[in-house]
Amino acid sequence: MWHHAAESAILRKLHTTARGLGAEEARRRLHRHGPNVLPREKRLGGLVILLGQLRSPVIGILLFALALTLVLRHWLDFFVIGAVIAINTVVGFLQEWKATKEFEQLRRLVTFKARVLRSGREIAVPTDVLVPGDVVVVRAGDRVPADARLLQSIDLTVVEAPLTGESAASPKTVTTLAPGASLPDRENMLYLGTTIASGEGTAVVCATGAETELGQIAMLVRETGEPPTPLQLKLEQLGKQLTVVVCVIAAIVALIGMLQGRPFLSPDGHPEDSMLYMAVALAVSAIPEGLLVIVTVILAIGMRAILKQGALVHRLAATETLGSTSIICTDKTGTITEGVMRVSRVITADDHYDFHRIVEDPRMAERLLVLKIAALCNDAVVENPDEELRHWRVLGNPTETALLLAAAQVGARPDELNRAEPRLDEIPFRSETKYMATLHQVENARMMYCKGSPERVLQFSSFAEVAGKVKPMDAALRRRLTAAYEEHSRHGLRLLGLAYRRLSADDDFSDPPSGLIFTGFIGLKDPLREETKNAFSLTQRAGIRTVMITGDHRLTAVAIAKEMGMAATADRAVDGSALDGMTDEQLTRRIRSIDIFARVTPKHKLRIVTAWQRRGAVVAMTGDGVNDAPALKAADIGIALNSGTDVAKETADLILLENNFNTIVAVVRQGRVIYDNIRKAVLYLLSDSMAEVLLVTAAMLSGLPLPLLPAQILWINLICDSLPAMALTLEPGEPEVLDEPPRDKREPVISHEAKAMIAVISVAITVPLFALLFVLHRRGLPIDYLRTLIFTQLALVSLIYVFSLRSLRHSIFQQTMLGNLWLLGSVGFGLALQMLAVYEPHFQKVFRTVPLLPADWVMIGVLALAVLGVIEIMKYLLWQRRIFQRNVLSPHH
Repeated sequence: MWHHAAESAILRKLHTTARGLGAEEARRRLHRHGPNVLPREKRLGGLVILLGQLRSPVIGILLFALALTLVLRHWLDFFVIGAVIAINTVVGFLQEWKATKEFEQLRRLVTFKARVLRSGREIAVPTDVLVPGDVVVVRAGDRVPADARLLQSIDLTVVEAPLTGESAASPKTVTTLAPGASLPDRENMLYLGTTIASGEGTAVVCATGAETELGQIAMLVRETGEPPTPLQLKLEQLGKQLTVVVCVIAAIVALIGMLQGRPFLSPDGHPEDSMLYMAVALAVSAIPEGLLVIVTVILAIGMRAILKQGALVHRLAATETLGSTSIICTDKTGTITEGVMRVSRVITADDHYDFHRIVEDPRMAERLLVLKIAALCNDAVVENPDEELRHWRVLGNPTETALLLAAAQVGARPDELNRAEPRLDEIPFRSETKYMATLHQVENARMMYCKGSPERVLQFSSFAEVAGKVKPMDAALRRRLTAAYEEHSRHGLRLLGLAYRRLSADDDFSDPPSGLIFTGFIGLKDPLREETKNAFSLTQRAGIRTVMITGDHRLTAVAIAKEMGMAATADRAVDGSALDGMTDEQLTRRIRSIDIFARVTPKHKLRIVTAWQRRGAVVAMTGDGVNDAPALKAADIGIALNSGTDVAKETADLILLENNFNTIVAVVRQGRVIYDNIRKAVLYLLSDSMAEVLLVTAAMLSGLPLPLLPAQILWINLICDSLPAMALTLEPGEPEVLDEPPRDKREPVISHEAKAMIAVISVAITVPLFALLFVLHRRGLPIDYLRTLIFTQLALVSLIYVFSLRSLRHSIFQQTMLGNLWLLGSVGFGLALQMLAVYEPHFQKVFRTVPLLPADWVMIGVLALAVLGVIEIMKYLLWQRRIFQRNVLSPHH
């Protein structure tokens, strides 16, 4: 009924007025109607997540091993492997459940707000407290917060794709429609979840939450579970590859063993002598049971760590992609600069004034019409105009806020001006047109006021005020004014031009305007953030290139770039008009020679991102406007400012809770730390698994007995390896993490260096253990003693060399042992459990161990330190090779 009822009837039906509800009435209605939230899609239940753990190839191999022990009727190993599967499944479930819950909590940190009228005063409130009868104000970039009937529409267009599937923006009016109008044709309605593309308007809320069109047809913006990240997919693929490899190895070994005369099924009650049991041992040894759980933990911890740096991960894949970032395309205002605009100077056709002089001289302020225009041609709103100026809360963008406050400082209060000259109409600011115009009633006449980029306002102006008189804008005067704004732009000021025109009864309020009287420029200063210089130098060290993108004048952008330390020159700065003259191929060829893009529109941002990506770069792009969404989506890392539009935040991979360039650099560093820690954990787990495979295979091919039982292998992998690997995820990161070039995003999880390390570590562990087994078995020592010795040796080696893997750049002797207390605790706990496995009678029955003598422990310790020495030598050689490649082979990287 809302679209075909008259405005007055709707307001009566909702018991409200065009001035909105009072605060108390809004609270009562919120209690009656409930919060303005949509019922979310039902999350995966706990049982589904639990069963999902069994789909892993890792668990698949363990289930296969479990079945084999059942066939062999080896009940002890059957129960041990079953317990391991249960523990791995439960731990994986708990971590995934916890990560899911934590991700939901983090997402709730980003709140959406709506502008509403409370007793005629515009304020901002969370969207979930909106109620039927509220009057909302919407502008370009807003996400419509509820179903509402329009009361006012100024060039308003809305993208209604979530409801209609139509991506083109639909124009909106306040005209009452026929009762049978279909939803796409309801031009006087706004619907929850749609997006304001341009213009502005006011509307009365008709329905909230589940009562909205979106709620009724369940087409909500769902917050479904995150898809697997590229890293998780790579590790899943690695698990499948390991499955194939271990099956092939097991088949080959079993075949060779049978050719050697070993039984496939042992009939004498000793299943460990059978080839089938050997296959179980190989299957279990090849799988790093804690790998997938640990990666889930790392990504969850990474999200928390990034949050501490002042950013919120909106898409999980961003956590790992951050470390590959090679280009940061960043806005100037509010990111590189403080984002707190201040009026610094007023420039007229005949003079220029520092703003503080105008504040000190009220007579000068009265003569300058430019500040009055700045206050009237302005969409910023003061929430509390009755309080002192220093306590004002202003809703609006930084530029309009600065203009409003500056006008108020010289006595041009916006509430008084708007009462004296009420607004009749407006042409909203758009990034494409770069100007705004408003129409006002001034006694019996109509007055047009205009503000915008200097070149646009000068283009619209046919006259200028010079020494209090209106003179024609001749070529000489136009050149003089152009030179004035260019000169001030070179000093880092952001300039706006202001003009007016008195309209006769026959004149139209047209777009674009013409015949304006130019009054002057206002120069605004947005100071560089103190930390920006240091952050910029860090990006240079890290091999990351910073590209400035701004809507400001080219010369202003160059001045700010030089101030932050960028070797920027005017010939390396390009404005939007020059971009329009380039084809995509020409831009791609030139992109490396451009540091600054000025006077750009959102469509230019998309072209810039695409051009860099064609050159193989991994691009992080910042944005805050509704039209920035395509560029944010196209970028490898889309970064939305928390002060930005709802659409930008919903599209982005990362949301800056603090609009600060330093935060971008900090989260890129954290992204590198996260990936570093993932690789350390993978390297650690796979090295031990490969050592176990080599040892079991070598013993089999040499005719020796099985050196480790499946239960012992599982104990090492799950207890002695997984806990330290988990602790590696908490490494704080090394100082040099920003001294290296960005990682190639196509680089595999296990790089060539990592493969070399895995090979060296596994061989270094296997050779002494195999030699020990070979020599002591020849001497006729009991097999349970040999297995206990090898079991303990392998456990202790893994607990010791994990300290070496804390850093692949530094020797273990250059690290402080107290740098990761979690690692110390996990190693101590693992050692205590291993002692239990060797000396506690109940554990001895499970693992078939025997007590070791002090001399045995000495031998175990010496061998563990020897392995540690080999790893340290390998680290040193690889690090020297990396330095050689960087400094000699690629000195200009």
